[in-house]
Amino acid sequence: MDYYSRAVGIYGIRPADFWRLTIDEYAVIQNGFYEHQSELQRTEWERIRWQTFVMLQPHVKPNSLKRPTDLIKFSWEKSQTPDIKKLIESGAMDIFPKTL
Repeated sequence: MDYYSRAVGIYGIRPADFWRLTIDEYAVIQNGFYEHQSELQRTEWERIRWQTFVMLQPHVKPNSLKRPTDLIKFSWEKSQTPDIKKLIESGAMDIFPKTL
């Protein structure tokens, strides 16, 4: 599938607008579209997990499943706390004043 057919057919861009786009603008539209699709997939997976959690409740021991995340924890739910030591070593913290 070429850029034009993808832009008009999938992204919903009008043909006249497509020819006025820069490459950077097209990339932003494409990234936004795929981020939206990813969010829809995440929502669907979380809905299915919730449904499964509710359906299992009558069949498991009391308090064995307290939260839907007890069934499965998705990769996007894992802790994303930055490692401060690695940030300091990489120099990313140099933008902050040393005296606080």
